[in-house]
Amino acid sequence: MATSSLSASDIILDYGCSACKEEDHVKQADVYCEECHKFYCVKCIDLHCKLFKKHATYGRSEMVKWPVSKVTEEFLEKCETHQGEKLKLFCEDHRQLCCNTCILLNHRPCSKVTMIADTTMSATDLQSQSAKINTILDQLMKLQTNWESNMKTLQTSYEEQLKELTSVRQKINAALDKLEKTTLKEMDEVKAVLYASLKSDADECFRFRTELTRLSEAIQEAGKKSKELTFIAYQKSEEMIKQADRCLNQNSIQTELSLKFIVDNDTEGCLSNLSRLGHTVHVTKGLTIQGRQDLAITVASTTPISVKIPCDKSTSYIIMGMCSLFNGQILLADHINNRLKLLDLQHNVVSFCDMSGSPYDMCLITPCQVAVAVGKGIQFVSVHSGQLVKERDIQLPHECIGVAHHHGDLFVTSGTALYKYNLTGTLVKMMYEDTSIYSTVWWCAVSPSADKIYVTNHVDHKLLTLASDGTVISTFTDPEMKGPSGVHVTPAGQLLICCLLSNSLIQVDRKGKQKIATVATQKDGLKNPRSVLYNWKSGSVIVGNSNENILVMNLI
Repeated sequence: MATSSLSASDIILDYGCSACKEEDHVKQADVYCEECHKFYCVKCIDLHCKLFKKHATYGRSEMVKWPVSKVTEEFLEKCETHQGEKLKLFCEDHRQLCCNTCILLNHRPCSKVTMIADTTMSATDLQSQSAKINTILDQLMKLQTNWESNMKTLQTSYEEQLKELTSVRQKINAALDKLEKTTLKEMDEVKAVLYASLKSDADECFRFRTELTRLSEAIQEAGKKSKELTFIAYQKSEEMIKQADRCLNQNSIQTELSLKFIVDNDTEGCLSNLSRLGHTVHVTKGLTIQGRQDLAITVASTTPISVKIPCDKSTSYIIMGMCSLFNGQILLADHINNRLKLLDLQHNVVSFCDMSGSPYDMCLITPCQVAVAVGKGIQFVSVHSGQLVKERDIQLPHECIGVAHHHGDLFVTSGTALYKYNLTGTLVKMMYEDTSIYSTVWWCAVSPSADKIYVTNHVDHKLLTLASDGTVISTFTDPEMKGPSGVHVTPAGQLLICCLLSNSLIQVDRKGKQKIATVATQKDGLKNPRSVLYNWKSGSVIVGNSNENILVMNLI
């Protein structure tokens, strides 16, 4: 029978037998000789002890006296930027671990660069770092568990709604075959987009957990044995904690995604006018984790980005509305040029389509479809293969300014009233009205649970918070809130308001009763801000100005 053996290059052990390695064999070490500074397996240690009877040796039960393993040493010392280089220095100016190449290329002007061998770490610092890692690991585990659970929920809801689709299909005749195929394709596409997003987030949690676990083990292993490696492990874990913390902050309230199939009313009576059996929409439910849901939004940096394209008819710009798709791309309404523009993940304009009039606000209907307020109607626009495609529209008996969507309900403002419609354009009810002057009912937004509807009163400088039945439950004013226009609610329920006349963006509590923070001002690049959104994919806030630049704000 054929046999095979492992050479020393075939496998990596935490501690390998030094004697066997010289013979190009791999065996797990069981004993460490302090005087020889070598490791031995059970077989080799017998010969060693006969030759060196007075040498002090330590078995695996005394591994605390063993040096740091080669695997851990290489893991910690490896420069992640320059292959084959080891971390030897620390730049205090940038708080970065560096190899010689790092110093040569990026840190030559820095005044405080020290050898890692000359640094010191206290036991208190190590204990604190280990505790911090354990806390982050617990939080990441909860976050990952929620994402993975949501994948199962998404699949379950998909199967349930598929049954609903089948039930509807059984009531009609063979002419629905084409419609069923169209609807099922849409449902599959929605599920695929959502599932891919959830899996990406769950995988990110797993990556953080893996790295932090390894760093935590490295800190424990290095301990007092090697201050250089301990320092490296500490600094690496510090950076990894920052990344993990940003992940946790961005997901302080997770959005539970599921599918819901909404059947079109009068389906059987108007088959010839239908393009599908119903609409597949995503259903969100806030999942509070880590107790972070009430954190104020804090901006780390801002970047103005032009959305001007050569074929624009006007050199003036007002970005009236914006919407974030589930793949992270951005749709914006160029009011003066009568256009919708699609931005990629780097915020470059990659597609556009002309509208019948000047577009105002917009909202997400499905992961790839939006509803846009234009004139006296709502235009539905989808993104297919990176291109904007205008689909059906619904005409309404009033001007359409602000628009928001929640589970098949469209909330539309006219300047003096707030209406609720279904997706076919049938009026459900008029929610609120103030005809004292135009622009008293301006932009609107719905809370994640739909228990609150926020409306800006542009002319009277107010924010109205309505209950789900349209009852006014609070009215908010603030000296900084002059000419409120665009309003947006993040998945965590954080409320953002564009203040057109005071050139500021403010955050108000979810009850709509008090200001939490001034997020940005004219000094940050705001110019009569009109619209705002939170891009959950990038974890940034984006503001549409009254010029060609949107302002991308990266958050802490």
